[in-house]
Amino acid sequence: MRRIHFNPMPWLTAIVLLFLFILIKLGTWQYERLKWKTNLLAEVESAAVSEPFYSLKEVQKAVSSGAPVDFRRVVLRNTSQFSDAHFFVFTSENRNISWRVFRPITESEITVFSSFETIKDVDKLGYINKTQGSDLPVVGYIRLAREVVQGAPRNTPSENRWFGFNQLPNSHPWDEIAGVNADMSFYIDAKSTDLDNEYLPPLRPDIRNNHLDYMLTWYSFAIILMIIYFIIHNRAGRLKFHNEN
Repeated sequence: MRRIHFNPMPWLTAIVLLFLFILIKLGTWQYERLKWKTNLLAEVESAAVSEPFYSLKEVQKAVSSGAPVDFRRVVLRNTSQFSDAHFFVFTSENRNISWRVFRPITESEITVFSSFETIKDVDKLGYINKTQGSDLPVVGYIRLAREVVQGAPRNTPSENRWFGFNQLPNSHPWDEIAGVNADMSFYIDAKSTDLDNEYLPPLRPDIRNNHLDYMLTWYSFAIILMIIYFIIHNRAGRLKFHNEN
């Protein structure tokens, strides 16, 4: 039978325990991110392959129930647009400043904002909405506002993936500034105003999921740290194995 004699170095043990705590914490955090990202990708895939929404009431009901909605197709055959209210969201194309234009549309007494076009920075100041009227079809994809997406990471404007547009830094909602009473929990990424383009292909964003690799990396560092810790003690004669008769 072998007996272990271990006399740990106090200062080294304290340092190792601190770093071990940090490494395990980082690995666990990546594990939680892995679960969240895997679930998110599954929801996006479910929404992408689902049948399109054909009314804003359907969208509101799905959002309220927590059903997969982000990136699901939507086909509105009859919307109205009689307001000059609009706002711009910064974007970039080929390193040139441009702006996505969001305008309110109404269908069945429900108003939401939809992005119809991207304009150059020089055209922003004199922008005029030239497509007002009724019986306007809108074909595109539903996008959730960032506040609705549970566990969403920080904004990534370069990918235009996560952002919340229903709240300004001074806490005034966009619809209050625009003078429009709109549902700001989602918006429509419009791709066409022609029903001939009703059958849009499923849209799947390029969302990386490398959290498994990150998790294994941090946990591996923790194991390596412990191995080095015991090797140091073994070479210093503080970790010995004795045979007992």
